[in-house]
This record gives sequence, structure tokens and C-alpha cells, in this order.
Amino acid sequence: MNINVISIFKLLLLFALGLVILSPALSTQIGVPRLDSALCFLFFFLAVITPFLRDMETDFFKLQFPVYVLFFFGFLSVLNAFSTEKLVDLFFFGIVMFLFHYSFLTFNRGDGEAGIRHLLLGISLIVLAGFFIEALLGFQLVSGNEELTVTDKAFKGFFFNTNDQSVIMISLAVAVGFFYIIRENNWKIKLIGYALIFIMGLAIVISASRSVLLSYLIMLMLILFLNASAYFKAVYLFFACVIALFIFNLSWLQEVFILLAKIDWLERPIERFSLVIFSMGDDKSVGYRTEIYTTFLDNFKILWLGYGPRDYIQYFDQIKLSFPLGYTNPHSFFIELYLAFGIFAFLAFIYFLLNSIIYVMNTRLLAWKERIFILFVFINFCWIVWVPSSILRLPLVWYPLFLVLVYTVLVKNGTFVSPKLVGRRRSS
Repeated sequence: MNINVISIFKLLLLFALGLVILSPALSTQIGVPRLDSALCFLFFFLAVITPFLRDMETDFFKLQFPVYVLFFFGFLSVLNAFSTEKLVDLFFFGIVMFLFHYSFLTFNRGDGEAGIRHLLLGISLIVLAGFFIEALLGFQLVSGNEELTVTDKAFKGFFFNTNDQSVIMISLAVAVGFFYIIRENNWKIKLIGYALIFIMGLAIVISASRSVLLSYLIMLMLILFLNASAYFKAVYLFFACVIALFIFNLSWLQEVFILLAKIDWLERPIERFSLVIFSMGDDKSVGYRTEIYTTFLDNFKILWLGYGPRDYIQYFDQIKLSFPLGYTNPHSFFIELYLAFGIFAFLAFIYFLLNSIIYVMNTRLLAWKERIFILFVFINFCWIVWVPSSILRLPLVWYPLFLVLVYTVLVKNGTFVSPKLVGRRRSS
């Protein structure tokens, strides 16, 4: 009976993940309505009703509870400034609660670690397939921004823009780095992990997101450093210093960029990287973001309840923005969460992050390198959520947080084997 129930949880989880990835492309290519939007109410209902029907692990409940609090105040904000569009956006955001809880229910069994790796492999291959279909076949999967098309070398796969794709890529990459490399000692599994990460790196470079590329490089160096012997740690530090000297010599870097720009696929990313390094004042993307953040701080006021998703023009009524994008997408999830759902939801979100980090750091059954990398997972999340216009409709950005927390709880309650115990057995 338990196997059947777990199978149902797994099927529902896979169905939800498939929808959030494929629905934009299905809508564009077939003309069907967005299935993820249509079914988000179902996933929200399942997320809310399941805790009442099935016993919850105490540690997991404590980690998940702030997410429910966040959604509760989001619901009050939508009621305060009601519209059907806001309600749909809110419930779509509620999919994150479903993914968190059903991931725990799915992997709360003996073969859960292998299941997590298989799930990550499947998701990664699907997302990479979308990128390569556009890059190699020139076939655009999703209609989004008219300025970002395959003919302009803006390959965005199953997402609406290249920033969204690059953020999803780095989110999956850090999860792969943890479960395939940091967590594993089997060289075959590690090799698969490195292969996935390097292919994702290619997609991130071509996507031309400067912030995500920096995050990717830090992740790669951290993985190599944590898995290296003391000798190789010193070697990596030496090469990092050499590379840093090379990067800060702008004349050398400019010559390298000129050579790389001759490669067709790299022309667009090199142009964007050159802009932010050599002529940041002319970078409109940086300028728009700076204006939004400055205006937010200059116009700051306490919001007990927010304005609801994607409706922030009232907040900027005293100081008008030169470009209207910030009225719906402020390019910072921290700012957006505050404007959309108010201060109580914002504090619940901050509490979720801090409480989760403290829980992981205090779990002594985790190896020290696991705790360090999980800390990076949270720092990376806080960094990359400034990149896309919004993550309200990008549940996969949250997924590495959920998987490492599920893993930590299941190690602590004995469902997964403690990596420290594994090390002791092998050494004996």
C-alpha cells in the first residue's frame, strides 16, 4: 500500500515539473492554453490538504511552515486588491509549496537518493534539449520578447527569455553539483555530474547573463576545491590568482574578447560581457535596474499588505520610472515579494532562508563540504533572483533549496545514510 501511495506522489511531482517546463512551448506550438496556469489551483489544493491527510516529519514541517505563512499573506494582499490575473499568479506561485512537500513525500524512502539523481538528470536533459533544439535547428519553441529570437542568436529553449533560461540552468547545475559530485564517491556518477555541469555552462555562456556566469564560475571553482586534495587545493588557489590578474588586465581581456567574438554563437554574449566591463554606463539593462532599486529606496514606505503580483505602479507614483518595466517586474525577487505581498510575507521569506541555513549548519551528520556547498546553494539563490524580471512563475529556481533541505531532513531522521557513516565504513 505504501509503495502505491509513494508512486502516486512521484507521478504527481513529475507531472507538475513537466508542466512548468513544457507548458509555454505547448501553448506556443499547439495553441493550447497554459496548462500550468490552469492546473495551479489543483497543485495548491494538494499542497494544502496533504498535511491534514498524512503525518508530517516535525523538522520538515518547521522548514515548510514559513512558506505557507508567506502564501497566506500573499492571499490577503490579492483579496485587498483583487483581480483574476493576480489570483492566478498567486496560485501559480503556490506551486512551490507543492513541489517542496511532494518532493519530501516522494524521496522519503530507501532509494530516495538515487531517485533525486534520476529526477535531476531527466529535468536537466529536457531543459538542455530545449536549448539545443533552438541553437542547432533554429526552431523557436516559445514566443516571448520579440527582441529575443533565434535569428538574433538568443536561444531561450522552453522559457520566455534568455535570463529565465540561464537562471534555471544555474539552479539545476548547483543541484547536480551537490547530488552528483559533492555527495558522491562513485566516479561514474561524478563523471555524469561534471558532463551535465559543463554542458549547462555552455548554455549559460551563450545565454549571455553576466550575473549567472559569475555564479556558475564560483560554483565550478567551489566544486573543484571541495573535492580536491590538499595539494590540488593549493594548485587551484595559485591558478585562481593568475586568472584574476589576467582578468583585471583589461587590455589583455579585450584582445581575448575580439578573438572570441568571431565565433558565431559567442558574438551576442561577448557583446554583452564587453558592455558591462568596458562601458557599463551604456548598458541599458544595468541602468534600468539601478533606477528601479534607487527609486524603490527613495520612495520606501511600510506596506502591511502588498499590491498583488505584477501591479506596483502605485508604489512608484511619486517618482516615475523612465522605463515602465519596473511597474510589473522590478528585477529583484526581494523587492517584488515586498511590493506584491507586504512586509509580513517578506519577513516570512527571510525567516525561511535563515531558518533553513541554521538547520543545515547545525546538522552534524552532514559532512563539512556538504554544509559548505548547501550554504552556497542558498547564497546563489539570493544572488540569481535579481537576474530575471520575476521568479513568481519560475518554480524551478526554488528547487535546489527544496532538494537539499529534503536531503538534510532525511539524513537526520535516518532515511538516507549519513555521509560521515559512509566514510567511516569505507575507511575501516
